[in-house]
Amino acid sequence: MYAAHVKKSKIEESKSVLEKCVNDFRSAETDSERFSNILEIACHVRDSHFTEEDQRKVLEIVGISFLARLLNTSLYYDTSSETYPPNFYKMIALSVFSSLSIDPFVARQVEVKQFLQAVNSEIQQKNMKIEGSKNVYSDCEEIVANLSHDSVGISYLIECGTSEVLIDYVTSSQCHDPVPVLQCLSSICKNQGDSIFSNRLDHFHNMISLIVDKIGQGSDLTSKVEYATILTAFLNGVSMIELSIDNDWVLKLVKILNKFISIKTSPDDSDAVLFLVCALVSAVGPEVLKPQLVGGSSLVKAVVARVFVEVYMLLDCINSDNVLERYYKLDKVYKLLSDLVHYLAEFGEDTDPYSIIVIYKKLVEISETIMEFLSQVWNEVIGLPKNHVVVLISVRALAAMLSEITEDPTEQLLDLIPFFDFLCQNVEYSEDVVMEVKSATQAALENIRLLGIQDSQDGDIEIQGSHDLDPGGYPSLPPSFIKDSTSPEGNIQQKNKQFAHNSHSYCSNNHTDIDKQETQQSSSHVMGNETPERTDTIQNSESSSCRQLPHPDISSQSQTYSIHLTSVDFHKFEDYREAVCQLRSQPSPSISRKVTFIKKSSFQSAGESDSVTQIPFWQSMPDDVLGYLIPFYGFLMDSQAALEIMVKNNCFSTLVSYIEKSLSSLLENKSSSQPENITVNALSLVEQVYTYAPVTAADLKCFQSLFELSVLSLPNLLSLPHPPPLVSLKLIEASLTSYRIQMRGSKRNPSLQRLKHSKTRLFKAVVDYLSTFYTFRPSRRRPLMIFITGEFRDIWILGEEVWCGCIAGLSVLLRSVEELQEVLLKSIVLPDFLDFLKDFEVEDLKEFPSEVSKLVEFMISLIEAAAESCAPLRSLILQYNGLAVAKQLNFKKLQRILTIS
Repeated sequence: MYAAHVKKSKIEESKSVLEKCVNDFRSAETDSERFSNILEIACHVRDSHFTEEDQRKVLEIVGISFLARLLNTSLYYDTSSETYPPNFYKMIALSVFSSLSIDPFVARQVEVKQFLQAVNSEIQQKNMKIEGSKNVYSDCEEIVANLSHDSVGISYLIECGTSEVLIDYVTSSQCHDPVPVLQCLSSICKNQGDSIFSNRLDHFHNMISLIVDKIGQGSDLTSKVEYATILTAFLNGVSMIELSIDNDWVLKLVKILNKFISIKTSPDDSDAVLFLVCALVSAVGPEVLKPQLVGGSSLVKAVVARVFVEVYMLLDCINSDNVLERYYKLDKVYKLLSDLVHYLAEFGEDTDPYSIIVIYKKLVEISETIMEFLSQVWNEVIGLPKNHVVVLISVRALAAMLSEITEDPTEQLLDLIPFFDFLCQNVEYSEDVVMEVKSATQAALENIRLLGIQDSQDGDIEIQGSHDLDPGGYPSLPPSFIKDSTSPEGNIQQKNKQFAHNSHSYCSNNHTDIDKQETQQSSSHVMGNETPERTDTIQNSESSSCRQLPHPDISSQSQTYSIHLTSVDFHKFEDYREAVCQLRSQPSPSISRKVTFIKKSSFQSAGESDSVTQIPFWQSMPDDVLGYLIPFYGFLMDSQAALEIMVKNNCFSTLVSYIEKSLSSLLENKSSSQPENITVNALSLVEQVYTYAPVTAADLKCFQSLFELSVLSLPNLLSLPHPPPLVSLKLIEASLTSYRIQMRGSKRNPSLQRLKHSKTRLFKAVVDYLSTFYTFRPSRRRPLMIFITGEFRDIWILGEEVWCGCIAGLSVLLRSVEELQEVLLKSIVLPDFLDFLKDFEVEDLKEFPSEVSKLVEFMISLIEAAAESCAPLRSLILQYNGLAVAKQLNFKKLQRILTIS
């Protein structure tokens, strides 16, 4: 009851203050009156006397054009009084703007660029001896901090060069309190990436070293957590800068975290440390957990233990009411869990056996906890949609773990296989997921509108909480604020035509001719015949192109429209400044210092706010789920029980459907929406079933369909100008493996009969394509050498094994497939390779470079298979000095085959 009463009183007080401020604004006749009104509004904004809705209304009506004129005036006009320093108007404008800029609406106005130019100038001067400079610096820091909370504000900070100025400033000796500047830069980096440091790598590492030193120094836990949060934001934004354990600050930070993570702190402070660990491991890699860095396995064991506790606590008693509150932290913990699995795969040998056992047991317990949660969702014990985003990230984390854990699948895991396949279907998504996608779309549209990219005809979109929109797509004033030109207010405005023209809209510039603003304003000042509706209605179409247009000529504007304040106005500002200083000097209440990372307000609809602090939801589609389940399915192939369940639940049909869809996109020369590695992994799984369960594979109708599709489509795929090499190689290897299985069951499976006219075309395309991976040309030491073709050099590390598997598949089929024998007889592949071996004059395969030694080995095995398969191929090999090559390289098997013939 009391809370409701307080809320009601707050709303009533806000409405009263709003009405007074608007009336004062409309009745103001002089610059002094307008200035007094804006000072009052700034005080109310800083003291939070407005509700958010009323604050937005009053700022929409008043705008910041007057402050922009005051700022511009200060460029040439100085008060003659010696009491006040030079450019006192600029100080006033920056001070008042620092209070108003807390609202995102203000951060999106084009005049902000003018203020940022002034901010850049003040920070670059670095002259703290001038009276009032400290206050100006505080104002500048507050401005950039407020703007960094909004995506449009961040774009202005980058566009105006403020981010570069801040980087230089925070790494200089002039910056005495780096926290506000670092918070701003970390917000920019997290939102826009590390491109702001592209030409300042030294500044970046110096700045991060400064932050790490602050975390490690002293005993003030609040300060340590503050810097830890800033560093986390920076690391989350790193994408192009390469970080490694070779960076001095990385090693120093690892040692600090090794001590810090074990300290008992408040939940919020403990989360700050956990999130920093997540960010560091993600940005640098799991090698930061290596025992050698901290003199033992204490860090990795502590991290695993912490993850175990977090997963248990976050999944315990989870329900539809609290699930979204737990999403952000759970997602971070799951990603750290995946990094831990990669750590064991890469660096497990560097860890002592006892620690490995402890870590492994904890990981098994974590997997059991996740499986229990998923089982409860699948069996509807927990009332969550089966494809809720938290369910999907849980499946993703579990799949990453189980692909590395080598234990036999448990009964609980086997029971979840139908659930996994269900998530891979094109099922109708839950209402929560649909709303999240819809909200994200609304937010994107809102951003487009705010940045002026959307066409003005789209301005009829209704935005909740806003007033009616004008034809330009921006909210107009409420009817109560629109006055007739014959009213007293209209007469007042006609007496103040200069001010009316600058205060009627969000921005003081005109959309169509921003560079002609001075001329327009001069005409308005002289003629005094503005239309009342244009004066009183908010017209903000000009802001729609503010990002593409050049900066207005500030000096010419200020010379035309100078503002003259009185000594009374200066005294009012001094009172305002004193109040602001007192507020800044007061310590923040503990409730604001100890805020939790997870708030319900953080999960509001994406369309309600454009704040950069908003937490985005991971949007997963069925193909994404299949993508990270495929490696886990490969792990299940060792279990006959799991294989039977997958066959029973048509899991392989889902797999084949994805492959067919992916191949269809490639054949149509369309860019696939899925990464190529998912298609490669899917084909690898098909081949794995063929290899380890050939009887099962032969009975699967979906595999039969895939085989026929592959035979028919492979030649078309390989004939493309640049077919994707890894997908093509894997499809060839899987098709050749399938071909062998089809030959075993040819009496029952009529596929080979139906495809008899396509066999020659298939094998010719395969042989020709595989031969494009290598070339013969002179080298420095030899007249002729074999090299990997330039087009495939970058992927050869990944493709070498698959290429060799394709050659091995051809070698097996050569002995019984006449169509393949005929293709090789007509091809120049074998003659060219034999000529190369004859001219190379080597005595051992070890003389070949390492990258091609395996290729040569498998090509020789193909020559041996060809010689063994039929007389015409043996004659071809003999014709091209095959016997001499066999003796030269001591290939005893090839010598025997050719000698017997």
